[in-house]
Amino acid sequence: MDMGLNNKTALVTGSTKGIGKAIAIELAKEGVNVLINGRSYEEVQQTVNEIKSDFPATSPQNATADIVDIGQREALFEKYPNIDILVNNMGIYEIMQYEEIDDEVWEKYFRTNVLAANGLSKLTKGTEVTVNTIMPGPTLSENVHQIIEGMYPNENMTFSEKEKEFMTTNLPQSEIQRFIKPIEIGRLAAFVCSPYASAFKGAPIRMDGGMVPTIF
Repeated sequence: MDMGLNNKTALVTGSTKGIGKAIAIELAKEGVNVLINGRSYEEVQQTVNEIKSDFPATSPQNATADIVDIGQREALFEKYPNIDILVNNMGIYEIMQYEEIDDEVWEKYFRTNVLAANGLSKLTKGTEVTVNTIMPGPTLSENVHQIIEGMYPNENMTFSEKEKEFMTTNLPQSEIQRFIKPIEIGRLAAFVCSPYASAFKGAPIRMDGGMVPTIF
C-alpha cells in the first residue's frame, strides 16, 4: 500500500537500533528521506549506510546529536530546519530494584524521557498537522533480547522457548504471548505518519499485544 509519503523528510530520534530503527526503515520503504539520530556518529552513519544501500532512491542523512543536551538539540534543529515528520522515539530504560534508584538516576530518566519529548496536539488545532502517541507493549529490541538471554542462560533452550517461559511467568496477561517485533511498530508508525491517518489527532494509539484489557 502506497502511504503517500514519497520524498517526505522525517527525523526519527534514537533510530540506530530497536523501535526507532524499525520506524526509520519502514518510512524509507515508503520513500521517506530519514534523518537518523543517535549519540554515536559511527552508529548513526552505519544505519544511514544500511538504509541507503537497501533503499537507494531515498536520501538518509546523519543527524547525530544528544537531544537531551539543549545545545546539541538546537544545533540539530538549525542544521535540519525543514522536516515533514518528527518521530520522538528516543527513550531509555533499565531493569533495576526500586531501592537502587538514586536521585541522579531519577533525574537522568526525567530529562531523557520527559523533557526531551513534547506534547503539541492542542497547538495544531485547525491544521493538517497531526500529533499522536504510539504506546507499544513489551517489544523485542536488542536490549530486551540480551536481558532474556541473561535470565535464561541454559544453552539447550532456544530463544523462542526462553521467550515463552518469560511471558508465561512474567506477563501472563499478554494475549499474544510473545514480544512485539519492532517492525510491527514500524509499520504502524508509517501509517500514523501518512495522510491516511489524518483524522488521528492527539490520540494515544496502543499496540501492546492485549496487555491492557480495556478500550479506554
